[in-house]
Amino acid sequence: MCTVWQSCESFTEIDPPRNKIVKQDAFADETSANAAVLGIYLQLSSVGFGQGQTTVILGQSSDEIYKNFDDSSSTQLHTNDLVANNGNIKDLWTSIYAVIGQSNAVLEGLENNTNIPEVKRQQFVSEAKFVRAYCYLYLTQLWGDVPLITTTDWSLNSKAKRTAQAEITALIIQDLKQAAEFLPETVTNNIRAKKTVALGLLSRVYLYEKNWSEAQRYAEMTIAGTVGASAILPDASEVFYPESAETIFQIVPQKFYSSSFESTLMHLFGPDHLLEANLVSDFEDGDLRKTAWVGETDGNYFAAKYTTNPYETSGRPQYNVLLRAAEQFLIAAEAQAQQSNITGAVENINVIRRRAGLIEIDAQGLSQSECLSLIEKERRTELFAEWGHRWLDLKRTGRAAEVLGGITGKNWKAEDALYPIPTTEIRLNPNLTQNKDY
Repeated sequence: MCTVWQSCESFTEIDPPRNKIVKQDAFADETSANAAVLGIYLQLSSVGFGQGQTTVILGQSSDEIYKNFDDSSSTQLHTNDLVANNGNIKDLWTSIYAVIGQSNAVLEGLENNTNIPEVKRQQFVSEAKFVRAYCYLYLTQLWGDVPLITTTDWSLNSKAKRTAQAEITALIIQDLKQAAEFLPETVTNNIRAKKTVALGLLSRVYLYEKNWSEAQRYAEMTIAGTVGASAILPDASEVFYPESAETIFQIVPQKFYSSSFESTLMHLFGPDHLLEANLVSDFEDGDLRKTAWVGETDGNYFAAKYTTNPYETSGRPQYNVLLRAAEQFLIAAEAQAQQSNITGAVENINVIRRRAGLIEIDAQGLSQSECLSLIEKERRTELFAEWGHRWLDLKRTGRAAEVLGGITGKNWKAEDALYPIPTTEIRLNPNLTQNKDY
């Protein structure tokens, strides 16, 4: 069973009797409702989905990360040879749905609730919908059609069929637009959803949907609400600290950790998840991002975006960054290039390159395909080891077969673009069907 503050092993375990208690007690006033909403963020920071597993799992599927001393589950990811009972995939699936279950419980408690001032109620609803939208974006990108769970009714959830990805995407967009209307302009330390959080995720959704004009529009709105007209990004060495000027949304580590758990996954007790050599070689000479974000031990390279020990309180803390302005410049650039505005695209690329200490690109004579290739390269060196951007980029651009198919040891085939539905979920729910080739 789940309460607003507890995790669920699976969305099929959300139990009706306990949720009745949640509705009666947890939303009696603004203070208790606020605590319930904070429970969503706590849940997100407490499960594998929000603790760095997304980064390392998707990074292994792409050409970004491999695990030092592979275990069976990691080897399957790295070789694109997954089986349906892969433990890493199962844990990622269940942890995402646990956060969705938390969000749904809060949304039900807030529905038609007159105990809370309407302005605050709308804000709380919008926060829950943003987190749920973030979760569903990953579910659909990783598994395609998935069960659309919007209730805590166990009798419905346990029998839910897969919903078309397009239908879920429509709900994501609808929820994010509503959230953008009701979320506050600013929040302390960017650890709760605000207006630009919804706008920034909308720009990403539209990019994935190849709606270039809307992707550009929302990216530019997000940039205006973050670093503004100056278009100046902070030094690379400062990006992953809570005070970073380019952070749009970040989550505070759960109470057992003082900083992001990703440093543990990457290097804290020795290099664990390592960077592929072809990624390291992709950095240009003098790239300040390589200096700041890539570590090296005995010839092994690892992501060093997060370096603070999460088990100690003496170091400078680092929170897990989910959205930041650099991505928005790259979204705007790609959307402009796709609309044949090469000059505008290059201006946005150069914002990223200036921060990296690199020579700016000249738009003169640059073709659309050349410009898009430059953007792909900048996305790789800017967003590596962050929430699986590279894996999602290779798939959405149709480049996975060309890139991964040419790597020795990658047994790439078209069906690998989607992960398998965990076997345990199919056993629990006879209405679930499996993705092709699993």
